[in-house]
Amino acid sequence: MILFTLKDNGIGFPADIDFHNTETFGLQLINSLVEQIKGTVDIERDGGTTFTITCAI
Repeated sequence: MILFTLKDNGIGFPADIDFHNTETFGLQLINSLVEQIKGTVDIERDGGTTFTITCAI
């Protein structure tokens, strides 16, 4: 299993945005690439933003 975590300590990702269903190119690209590797992407919005991408190898 591969686990990739990207975290920042900024103002955080807005709670009203569904990052799985968005019109922004960057998030569409992330979701598309994660789907291609048959992975999952999760988000935490506590003390900044944390994206965690997981896939089996």
